[in-house]
Amino acid sequence: MGNLPLFEKDKTKHTAIFLVVLILNLATIGAPAAVMIRGLHSCGEWVTERQKPQFTIVRGALEIWLIGFLSGLAVATNTDVLNGTDIESLHVWMDNYCHDHPLDNLDYGSVELYRQLKIKKGL
Repeated sequence: MGNLPLFEKDKTKHTAIFLVVLILNLATIGAPAAVMIRGLHSCGEWVTERQKPQFTIVRGALEIWLIGFLSGLAVATNTDVLNGTDIESLHVWMDNYCHDHPLDNLDYGSVELYRQLKIKKGL
């Protein structure tokens, strides 16, 4: 497998994520809101889903939500904290945060991750 691009290494995972997004988009056509509400999911749910040996739709949705939330904060604040940071590192950081704070909502951890990236990158 050597020097395969990231997409090739995780082709099944990326295909599953794409299908989840596609299904969610198709399912919400005509719906009044197509966003995951802040505070809806807990860190306990994040930890439970990320520990499962097989990729799940819920896990994919939570992982996509994290990236979308961080991207939204970056755009809203005009501060690109995600530049140069790989997605798996973000997931591992959230794994650690949620393991230590299982009762927190996912958005609390996401805001803290954003804050830590901003400090680390001197932005």
